[in-house]
Order: sequence, then structure tokens, then C-alpha cells
Amino acid sequence: MSISIFCISSLNSITMEMSIINSRKLPRIRFIVCVLAVLFMLAIAVTTMLVFKNQIEDVVRQMDDLSDKEYDSYYVMIVGDQSSSFWKSVYQSAKAVGEEEDSLVEFLGDELASSFTKEELMQIAIASKVDGIFLEADESEDLTSLINEASVQGIPVITVLGDNTASNRLSYVGVNNYNLGKMYGKLVLKLAKDEECEVLVLMSNNTEDLGQNILYTSIYETLETVRESNSKIHMSSIKIEEESAFAAEETIRDIFVTEGSLPDILICLNELNTTCAYQAVVDYNKVGKINILGYYDSDTILNAVERNVIYSTIKVNTEQIGRYCIEAMKEYQMTGHANEYYTVDTAYITLDNLKGFIKGGGDEKEE
Repeated sequence: MSISIFCISSLNSITMEMSIINSRKLPRIRFIVCVLAVLFMLAIAVTTMLVFKNQIEDVVRQMDDLSDKEYDSYYVMIVGDQSSSFWKSVYQSAKAVGEEEDSLVEFLGDELASSFTKEELMQIAIASKVDGIFLEADESEDLTSLINEASVQGIPVITVLGDNTASNRLSYVGVNNYNLGKMYGKLVLKLAKDEECEVLVLMSNNTEDLGQNILYTSIYETLETVRESNSKIHMSSIKIEEESAFAAEETIRDIFVTEGSLPDILICLNELNTTCAYQAVVDYNKVGKINILGYYDSDTILNAVERNVIYSTIKVNTEQIGRYCIEAMKEYQMTGHANEYYTVDTAYITLDNLKGFIKGGGDEKEE
């Protein structure tokens, strides 16, 4: 018994001594760990600072290279919907061609914190004394006045897609709306045949846009030429607010949910309305029950054509628009005058010729 007690007391004594030793070593170990942790964090901080410093130097170097490059001319592009892939494509074309001609093109308002109207952007451009303005115009008196003011200041203005014929604009670059209306009309006749057919055209609520009025009239006249054999075709229009994508989406969805308002053929005259109509057809399970004639060839719209949700869409040559804008400006700078009209190519895309357009071909030009 005494031996057991002795062993137990000896074991307790040894355990206490080891605890004392460990307690003495623990602060030292903690200190070493802390030092290593601080060194590791310092190494990460230094590495991060070096990487960040190199990135800053690269950005500064790029900015220096840009600032060192001198341009002969500085142009700005002003449009209503800067988020549109259509207008972004036009801008990229103008910018690329401008670079070749030592001209800098800016998409005015695209990266500003606040949104501005076309009229306000025109005032900014005039005050900035730019060398030229590419403007998506209409026939409003405000834009007429601003275009004339720019002309007085020696700033040539080229209207793009939308015109302002009452102003002193230099040139107009865009589609032939009358021919475009004929293209839509012929597609309607191809779809309608001799059956009862309701055609609805989605138009802008901008009463100053004469181009779309010409287009609508051309569609009507095309249908009227064969009215005797196609007397069952009924054509109407609806105006859509331009303030936001939500307004367009809401108006188009109302067409699908209102009983008796769904047409057989829906004609869209811009990219936004085409995309919204496509989405509504899918959402309300109306695929195959309505034919959409769209506008532009964005990836989304081409995908809809491939899925046979959109029957046909009109391709507008955006590369040509941008190139003509620069050519007109350069011609004016060199000779003091430029052509008044530059008409760009259009073509219709259907499932039958879709592959040709995806590969960069396509030959169904306007007539």
C-alpha cells in the first residue's frame, strides 16, 4: 500500500514539474509563432504592394501613350439609347475608322454618372468646341436650334438614322425608310397569303420622327398595291414610350395579355422592341401563333430567328454607318462640302439565309 502511495505521489510530482517546464516554454513558442505570423503578413503586404505598384505603372504608361498620341480631329456621337448594342456597334465602327484617319471619336454621355438628354449632350458638345458631331436626330425644334448653333460655331453635324431636314446639318447617314417599308410590306404579303391577317406596327411615341412615318406609309402602300387580292389584311399601329426599356416591355406585354389584341404579324422598328416582343412570345407561350418581323441582328435576335420565334429581322449595316460618318466629316474638312445623303445597306434575315449572315455573307438586299 505504501509503495502504491509512493508511486502515485511520484507520478504527480513528475507531472507538476513537466507542467512547469511546459508553462515556461509556452510563452516562448507563442512569441516565435507571432513573429513568424508577422513576417508572413509583412511578406504578403510587400508582395501585394509591388504587384499593385506595377499595375499602376502599367496604367500610367498606357495613359501616357494615349496622351502622347495626337489626333487631327475630335468627334462625338450622341444617341438616345446608349445601352443599345446597335448603337454600340455603330460607335465601334466610327471609332475604328476614325483611328485610321487620326481622329478620336467619343460616345458622349456613355460613362457619365448622370444621364442626359440628347439636347443637353448637344449643349455639352458645342461648349466643348468639338470638331464634329454625329447625332441621332429628329425634327424637333430644339434639335434644329442646337444643330444650327453648332453650325454657327463652325461645328459640322451629321444626322444618323434620324434626320432633321429643317436644320443646317451637314449630311444624313442612314437607311432609306421608304425602301425599308417596302421590305416589311413584302414580308407581310409573304406571310399573309389570302388568309385573314391582323398586322400591328410598334412605333415610337416621338411625333417628330418623320422617318418612321415614311416607313409606315411605305408598308401601307405596299399592301395597298395588292389590296384587291389581299383585302383581309388589316394594318394598325401602337406607339411605345421611349423613356425606358421597362416602358417598352410593359406596353408590349399588355398586347399579349389583353384579350383580342394579339395580332398575327407584329412589326418592330427598333432593336429594343424586337427583343421585348421576342421575350413576350416565349413568356406567354405564343410561339407559332404570332409572326415577328424584327429589326437589327444582335446575338439575341439571331438566336430567336434560329429558334423560329422571330420569322425575319432587318439587318442594317452598322459598319457602313460608322464609316460613312467619318468619310463625310473628312470630306468636309478637306473640300468644304460633303454629300447630303449617305444610304446604308439593309437586308432581311430569315431562317433560310441565317447561316450565310452568321458567316458574314447574306445577299438578300433591299429592293
